[in-house]
Amino acid sequence: MSGIGDCMRLGGSGGGLVALLWGGLALAAAGLKPLVIGVERFDHSPHFDGSHGDYRGFARELLDLFGKSRGYAIQYRALPIPDLYQAFFVSHDVDAKFPDNPSWMPARRKPFHVSYSAGVIDFTEGVMLRSAALGKEVSTLRRLGTIQGFDPVPYRQKIQTGQMTVSRFGDVDSMLQAAVKGEIDGAYLNVAVAAYRLRQAGQADALQFNPEWPHAVGSYALSSVTRPDVIRDFDAFLHGEKAAIDQLRKKHGIVFLPPVSASPGLAEPAQRRALTSRPYLTLCHDHLPPYAVGHGRWIGDGSKFRATRRVFREAGLQLRVLQLPWARCLSEAALGRVDGVLPTFRTSEREQKFVFSEPVVQQEMAFFYTRKHYPNGLSWKNYSELRGARLGMLLGGSVDTQMERTLADGGVVNRVVDAETLMRLLALGRLDLVALDRQAGLYELQRLGLGKRLTASEKLVSVRPAAIALSRESGAAQLMPRINAAIARLRAQGRLAGD
Repeated sequence: MSGIGDCMRLGGSGGGLVALLWGGLALAAAGLKPLVIGVERFDHSPHFDGSHGDYRGFARELLDLFGKSRGYAIQYRALPIPDLYQAFFVSHDVDAKFPDNPSWMPARRKPFHVSYSAGVIDFTEGVMLRSAALGKEVSTLRRLGTIQGFDPVPYRQKIQTGQMTVSRFGDVDSMLQAAVKGEIDGAYLNVAVAAYRLRQAGQADALQFNPEWPHAVGSYALSSVTRPDVIRDFDAFLHGEKAAIDQLRKKHGIVFLPPVSASPGLAEPAQRRALTSRPYLTLCHDHLPPYAVGHGRWIGDGSKFRATRRVFREAGLQLRVLQLPWARCLSEAALGRVDGVLPTFRTSEREQKFVFSEPVVQQEMAFFYTRKHYPNGLSWKNYSELRGARLGMLLGGSVDTQMERTLADGGVVNRVVDAETLMRLLALGRLDLVALDRQAGLYELQRLGLGKRLTASEKLVSVRPAAIALSRESGAAQLMPRINAAIARLRAQGRLAGD
């Protein structure tokens, strides 16, 4: 907000006092209500940046809009986090604080009645690690880094009992680089901020969030000890200016997903949203290189993963992908226990449980066979020529409906849980044909050393578009318009293939 609120600054000199009194008279004349908001003096981009004395970023624009809408002349007081708590709880030099969350420093706030607004920004705070540490037990985390004044809530007990040491940093970038260099085992901070800063430094894949380890999920709120009236005004503002606020979030790439079960009306208070907010959508897929490559319980690479991650980034969403056997993945997503599936094929049966995006990748499906069984290669004009062949497919997989019906007519379609098992059964002569994605099958042949005995048909069974599938049951499907808009932008820019 430009105007009186931007011009006011608290000072300790006589001249500052005169300026403050004069400013107060000017505010009264303008009909504006003075409001001092305490903010953090460090760079937390893209959410906010108070490190340069001039508060900026999404939070600044949001609070300016609030002031303009509700008649407040806002002064921002940027302080180091420990000093900000002192000004908020003890000296009351600030009327309100942003950001805040009731789970932070609970002992410090226990004597006070703090009013919290509805959530404004969803956050996940957790440990960023080098890829080599993914899949390890949390007991291997001995040296934790965090920001001065931060409260690493999930690790309090381990710190208090001496199971890990804490190094506190004055800024995000120094901490992240210490983690990249191995000077600390992991960096505890807002995961979205970490990802943004690493991308800015050209190190997007240098560190990764480990969602399997303890982490905190919640929302940033505006809070006050002395001005509950301001919090009521701010809640009304959040409800009444949703369209303008959504535009600000989109401009700054801010994640905010209201709980899918939330009823219409005002957003839930931060105390409850801390338990229900989901800044990450959790999809699933099986380990199927080169499309989806698993590390422990999670998929962390592969062409489908990278393409979906790019779409989610463009849409302002965050992604994590659980590694599950394919049939179980489909079942869990259909039940709403996960939010959806990495790009897969659209079928009439699946459309009852999922909403599909526009196509993201193309997949070529082929037959695999033994060179000994088909010494002249495999060819066919129609699938009836292959009737009677013992066919292998993935459990829950779909290749070509007509082919599957024709070959099932004259024999049995054997379905197994993974591509490796299919290839081993084919090599042992217990299957005659395997119908599988061509790239995935060739990857398995190379990995298993079976390339001289098995091969793929030159003729393709089908070429099929694969699309992101979001569960109707979980409620994630409501985000599909946002995802499709991101796909359209990436396709127009020629950037849909992944990074």
